[in-house]
Amino acid sequence: MDTINEDKNIFFDRQRKSNTLLIAFSGLATRNSNPIYEFQNLTANLGVNRICVSDPFRCWYHCGVQSEHSDIHSLFDFLKDSTRATTPKKVVTIGASSGGYAAILFGYLLRVNEIHAIVPQTTLKRTHRLRILDSRWKSDIVRLHKTVHRNNDNLDLKQVLRRGFASAPIHLYYGRHNRLDRIHARRLESFSNTVLHSYPHDTHLLARWMKREGYLQQILRNFTDTES
Repeated sequence: MDTINEDKNIFFDRQRKSNTLLIAFSGLATRNSNPIYEFQNLTANLGVNRICVSDPFRCWYHCGVQSEHSDIHSLFDFLKDSTRATTPKKVVTIGASSGGYAAILFGYLLRVNEIHAIVPQTTLKRTHRLRILDSRWKSDIVRLHKTVHRNNDNLDLKQVLRRGFASAPIHLYYGRHNRLDRIHARRLESFSNTVLHSYPHDTHLLARWMKREGYLQQILRNFTDTES
């Protein structure tokens, strides 16, 4: 095993015998805190290659993760190069909330084999948020819109997926009693490769509930290598 911190917001764990690469994106980081890798401990015993990424700028990864990965394009280049260097047979992205948005966006750009997004924001465009009365994370959204042009298609994952490819299954997990999370998830249900998973839950903290109930561990176990 070769564990490397490429950047203080990127944790890279190479399992030399593994055929699988798991890229896990954390949600909005707590301000003024050390990097939090939400799936690091849960995936430690899977025996797969892992890249865990944290977003210190609370900008849905559009501001990068510091150091030389200072914007979404350089972060994508790093993930692309790291994926090629690992030579995996299977690549999976996963994340919750803003990390779920990143799992879908980077999963699409990297042409991965599977995407798993828990309560993701599937649009960050101002007009869409106003239409569905989504006023969450106001200060972070304002900073995002100062960084990214409002017409950038990457702000709307429906527009991203309409570009084509998108053959990998996209698993979307949401609480059916949470209005906004339900709306965001169902925006992508028209794509044939989208699989919706609804749970009897009403808060945005679905990942925490899924972990407590054992659902998240069950999903992660499916990422282990099926062949040596």
